[in-house]
Amino acid sequence: MENESMIFGLSGLKRDELRRILREMKALCAKEEEEALKHLDVQLKYVSDLINEAQEADDSREKSRSERADAKEAIFLFESELSRAERLLTEVRRNKIHYPTWASDFEKDARNLGADWSEETKRKHELEIGDLRTRAFTFAKSYRRKTVEDFQKRLNEIERSLDGGVSDNVWELPSAEGFIRDLDSSWDEELKKQCSAEYQILKSRAIDIEGRAATAYHMKALSEALENPPSSTARVKSLLKKLRAAESFFDKIGKLNAELGAQFKSAMESLAWQRARKMLDDAEVAEAGGNSKKYLKLRAQAKVALRQDWVRILGHKAMPNFDSMPEFKEL
Repeated sequence: MENESMIFGLSGLKRDELRRILREMKALCAKEEEEALKHLDVQLKYVSDLINEAQEADDSREKSRSERADAKEAIFLFESELSRAERLLTEVRRNKIHYPTWASDFEKDARNLGADWSEETKRKHELEIGDLRTRAFTFAKSYRRKTVEDFQKRLNEIERSLDGGVSDNVWELPSAEGFIRDLDSSWDEELKKQCSAEYQILKSRAIDIEGRAATAYHMKALSEALENPPSSTARVKSLLKKLRAAESFFDKIGKLNAELGAQFKSAMESLAWQRARKMLDDAEVAEAGGNSKKYLKLRAQAKVALRQDWVRILGHKAMPNFDSMPEFKEL
């Protein structure tokens, strides 16, 4: 052991250094210098081989230990994420949270789990990997089914909300474009392939619901203008904007027939009468008070106001036919 320690201690020296040491020891050494160097080379080679073998063994053990640690961590992280996903899938707030790639990601990650491990590590974690893969594939299947159900439920809720009446705000109307955009981003390619028929049905239903809601909204605006004449200039502007949007909508979908067109014309004429109607009412008050001068002035102003508003609301080519209006017969 003492000799081995001595040789090991010399292993870091260069050949020239060893020659110098051997020359200085020549008087004490019974062997020739070259023979002694050859013998020392053999010993150093032997020791070097032992060191390399030990290092390779250490490296192998370290690699194996590191792989086992990495495997445990990979399994732990995958199981933790899968457990979180499984919990979210059953919670109420899942209806408002969509992770478009979850199903595909879990399937892919489950297949790749342990793919680059050694056979020994794979065998050691074989049961855990098998269990996690089964859970991941089951989750992906359930998640896809739940995604379909979520969108069906969402459409059902939108449809039921229409039974309670249409909103007065156009931005609150259901949007088929928004729904379809969410549908496309939340369904992975596998789900679109598996449920292609349901996918098309959902898109068609969304478009139909949007059309029915928009139709009801625009008809409501028309009815409001016909049944409740505006009493202020601000309300005239608001209703006029809605009427023009409604007329454009029905024209775009090909439902602006003669009957509906006549209703829009009548509604806009009603808006055009707002200022003139108020002036005529004030003229009646003046007449009742015996103020004929003010009476005639207000009626003349009403005629001018009606002409201005008629053209502004119904178009430059439109002019009121005062001869057919009993309110202006005597002017």
